[in-house]
Amino acid sequence: PEAFIEEADLDKDGKLSLAELHTHIDRAISKEQGGLDIPTTEQEDWKKEIEATKTQMAKFFEAADADKDGFVNVEEIPLLLHVLDSEDYEDGEEDADEGQEKEEDGEGGDQMEHGEDEAE
Repeated sequence: PEAFIEEADLDKDGKLSLAELHTHIDRAISKEQGGLDIPTTEQEDWKKEIEATKTQMAKFFEAADADKDGFVNVEEIPLLLHVLDSEDYEDGEEDADEGQEKEEDGEGGDQMEHGEDEAE
């Protein structure tokens, strides 16, 4: 978590603003494209996809900001990173508030349900 904040925290105040997170996304995308010659017809699609990603990130950011101060600090960053790494995020179906509630309740993880066959 500290390494992510250090990389994305532009003003070096030890916490992330949504604007800093958006800048981090822009830089990552630019690095990924790295000189690719994207046809003009596809550039609009890229822009729409980037904006959709930023909108989704804003929701995750808000959910991760437990103290609602408008920043994600080092204590809050694990939830944000967990959501970003989840497969549901890839599909755009992750409910960040639900994920936070599970973390706070100690639920989630790879626990087996009662009645599942333990031996394969």
